[in-house]
Amino acid sequence: MIELKFDNTTISNTTYFLEYSKHQTAPERDLELVKLPNRSGEVLISDNFRSKRILLKGAIVGTSPSDLQTKVDIFKELFSREAKNLDITPDSGSARRYVATCLRHSFDQESYNVTHIPWEAEFIVPAGYGKSTSETNVNKHAITTTPYQFYLTIVGSRGCLPTITITKNTGTITKVKFQNVGNYIEITNDLSHPIIIDTENMTVRANAIDLDFDGSFPDWYTGTDENYITLTITAAGAFNVDLDIDYYPLYL
Repeated sequence: MIELKFDNTTISNTTYFLEYSKHQTAPERDLELVKLPNRSGEVLISDNFRSKRILLKGAIVGTSPSDLQTKVDIFKELFSREAKNLDITPDSGSARRYVATCLRHSFDQESYNVTHIPWEAEFIVPAGYGKSTSETNVNKHAITTTPYQFYLTIVGSRGCLPTITITKNTGTITKVKFQNVGNYIEITNDLSHPIIIDTENMTVRANAIDLDFDGSFPDWYTGTDENYITLTITAAGAFNVDLDIDYYPLYL
């Protein structure tokens, strides 16, 4: 049985009986193509996923007609809330969290629906993906060589949006460069405070202050050894730094 919660209210119970949750379908892709001049075919310019739709169906069960009406009113208020967590946990599976808004819901009421009433709802997830409710940490501590390189495996069904923290333990550092595959972020900074690269919000900060940087935020890929990390430290002599990569696995 699927466990489903919206804004921390359980929907899959004896009051809000859940018949199905159609949440496995991936969002539609938005492909930008350009026709080749004087040739057959097209060139793919950009590839992004659009918003995700989740369909729910169930029934509300009351103990009397008045109790049913009260529960319908509570249901309507709950589903009117905007951009709340929709947590879906399959049997023996892990929870997936979607930040969702109910686009529409309807009640199929007949004359015999005195103490129960079927309902259907459609939720929209603007981001196009859900995330695990548990954060994954990858750490490489006490780094003393540069460049420091390693492969990183990301789980999920789409690339993640990690937060990278670089912390100085010892040394006189003047510049830091963090790279994944091709793209990189380079910061001229002494690391007197840890540098935090937030790829989801596209910020680079230290001590809650935005920093200037060169480069562009790296892309992240799912799969085994699809990410090749390079950390380059410019320092006057020996140094020791910690690298932490924290991310939530993302699911289409």
